[in-house]
Amino acid sequence: MDKSLIASWFHRPLPFLLISFVFGLMVGEIHPVAEGFILVICILSLVILLIHILKRKRPTFFLPLIIFFFLGIQFINCALYPKFPSYHISKFIDKGKVGVIGTVTRPPLYLPDKMRLFVSVERIRLEGKFLEVTGLMALTIKEYEGCITLGERIGFTTKLQPIRNFNNPGGFDYRRYMASQGIWVRGYVRREEEIVCIGEGKVSPWLKGIEVFRTKIRMFLEGHLEFTTLGIYKALILGERSGIDKTTRNHFNRAGVGHILAISGLHIGIIAFISFYMLRRLFLLSERLTLRFNVFKLAALFSIGPVITYAFVSGMAVSTLRATIMILALYACIILPRQRDIYNTVALAAFIILIMSPASIFNISFQLSFASVFSIIYLTPLLISVSLKNEEDIPIKTPPDFQRRLLKFIMVSLVVSFAAILGTAPLVAYHFNRISIIGILANLVIVPLIGFLALPLGLLSVIIAPVSQALAMIPLNIGAVVLGISLSIIKFFSALPLASFRVATPTIPEIVLFYALVFLLFNIKRWGWTRYAIPIVILLGLFDQVYYYYRNHYNSHLKVVFIDVGQGNSTLIQFPRGKNMLIDGGGFPGSSFDIGERVVARFLWHQKIKNIDYLVLSHPHPDHLNGLPFIAENFKVREFWSNGESVDTEYYHRLMSIIQRKGITKPGLGELKDVRDINGAKIRVLYPPENFIKDKDIRTWRSLNNNSLVLKICLGNNCFLFPGDIESEAEEKLITLHPHLTATVLQAPHHGSGSSSSLEFLERVKPRMVVFPVGLPNRFPHGDVIRRYRGLGCEIYRTDRDGAITITTDGDRLTVQKFLDSG
Repeated sequence: MDKSLIASWFHRPLPFLLISFVFGLMVGEIHPVAEGFILVICILSLVILLIHILKRKRPTFFLPLIIFFFLGIQFINCALYPKFPSYHISKFIDKGKVGVIGTVTRPPLYLPDKMRLFVSVERIRLEGKFLEVTGLMALTIKEYEGCITLGERIGFTTKLQPIRNFNNPGGFDYRRYMASQGIWVRGYVRREEEIVCIGEGKVSPWLKGIEVFRTKIRMFLEGHLEFTTLGIYKALILGERSGIDKTTRNHFNRAGVGHILAISGLHIGIIAFISFYMLRRLFLLSERLTLRFNVFKLAALFSIGPVITYAFVSGMAVSTLRATIMILALYACIILPRQRDIYNTVALAAFIILIMSPASIFNISFQLSFASVFSIIYLTPLLISVSLKNEEDIPIKTPPDFQRRLLKFIMVSLVVSFAAILGTAPLVAYHFNRISIIGILANLVIVPLIGFLALPLGLLSVIIAPVSQALAMIPLNIGAVVLGISLSIIKFFSALPLASFRVATPTIPEIVLFYALVFLLFNIKRWGWTRYAIPIVILLGLFDQVYYYYRNHYNSHLKVVFIDVGQGNSTLIQFPRGKNMLIDGGGFPGSSFDIGERVVARFLWHQKIKNIDYLVLSHPHPDHLNGLPFIAENFKVREFWSNGESVDTEYYHRLMSIIQRKGITKPGLGELKDVRDINGAKIRVLYPPENFIKDKDIRTWRSLNNNSLVLKICLGNNCFLFPGDIESEAEEKLITLHPHLTATVLQAPHHGSGSSSSLEFLERVKPRMVVFPVGLPNRFPHGDVIRRYRGLGCEIYRTDRDGAITITTDGDRLTVQKFLDSG
């Protein structure tokens, strides 16, 4: 083994142990391992390690790594697959409506169209009996006034439901995210009036006091700021982002400064830096303090107070807690009288966080925070050494000339920004599918304006407000002006051509190859072997790209994916040789949750799809329509197909506006009637008839559902029928128009409602398989409909139980793959 690696191991062991621990967390999340096996391995490794120590031999390099690897597996097993007692709240899921009594133990979470309470449950009333229970649940309230606060003991009636995911490849694991916060159960009430406030619960008085202070800050900000600056200041100070409108959020994201809106290591670090700098300057004014104490360490010690205070005022979200631990670890590194190593310190902070919350390794903020810190401390010195000609030019020493000092400050800021963006780019692409080209320059301007001016001014105003609101308005108004200027600059950057662009989701091997290439390029002068390794990494990357291009563009199969969008419909059809069609985009009526952005697009990007040749809207109901505007906006769409029926809704108007602005072809219903051949696959629009809109006046059954666009797609001997939400009346009309409806696979009409899937229709279609696009909890599919399909011998698939369902055919054989395939 390389001697330099062994030397690094004994000089800074924590990074190596951290990597091993993280690897264990990732393996344990994929496949749980028996506790007994882990215990045996750890005991054997410890025994061997102790023998080495007793014999005064240098311990072997691998034994500690093995121990920490299996500890990682055990920690993640306990976090994600816990063994709850019989009285835990999760044991009473899906038992119908139950009465619940508990205490709000965390600050309420305000979302754009709802409020969420985190309730520590004490008792439930089930079937007339009161039962003592434990556990934390999330309660969502649709219509709220915000009267319920932290520490209140409340009672309500709800259905206890498990935390569920949209089960698609590449989907966000919401269940794992909630599990990392100790939440396994959710409930819902429509109105806040349905909740009874019983009194004060058992919550720490100082925690309650902090929430009271947060409420006063919120009221102060709401009383003195306009909407846009109010939303941003609430995000920066209180950690509440619900007041930021989607347009403003998009401007921040396109400019590459969206991270500023979420309190993280950047914000905590800025407060830590400002506190440290000001306290150090203050202490230096005292000759007595300077002579008696190490002012550097004293400033670090007293800076802990402002950092912790800001963390609590901002709501102490999980990401804020992680950032605070990291900063405190760095302060400890300064204060403690021992040799310091920055890598060991950062690794220690990561260890503390992962031991407290093992599932944090999968959290976006954790990954971005530590990736940016590691890349800054590793890449910045290398970049500066390349940029500066000799050691005297390193900008730690104060140059005599102001202009020279300013230029060096700008250069170092650019280098740090570049290092952070380079280190986090693959993770940003993986989680957000966006790369910002202008981000380096935008961060150079916006971070000082918002981070070092607007944020401190806002905090200063809320500190002064309890004493004098008139005085507090001075820094608040200045901060609002700074935010206004910042917003104007952000809008300018975001409007630039190619300011940012969407990318397909990189795979884990692709991310590893990227980091390997960066590491090798920055060490090309240090190790000679890197000159041979770099071409190998590049070739592997090219092979990876060729593989996915060939898979998507030279495949002779027809693949149909019924995407899990809950109670709604969205289906991807991949034709032979790379053409793509998306039928519907899912959606929830009356909800701000953009399923197109959060579910459908994530799935498409995971499949390396950026072009949709045919975007189809079967009919303009929210559960089919609302996800399509985001797809039309962020993917290259060639044609838009619909029956031409319009509705007066926000999502429909937005979709039509995007189609018109982007010049997307919109063929009429008459043009769609012709049979199309797409690389061997034949597609035909069977319904509705061209005169259906005129027919609506005389036929009362012609609803939006019964006017759904019906498509039939065939390759060889296998056909797929997509009837939208037609019901029995439209099924009868379809049979009249097209007596030969035989199809191998049928998407159940209207999600399997009792008013659809008539026996006559099914006997004409004669499906071998039926797919129900449904969500939980739901009344669909109807029991009689299920029995009808079973009576015909159909194979039954459901997106609520099977997740995304992929059916592939070469024209003869048919293969089915379920995302939640238990087999």
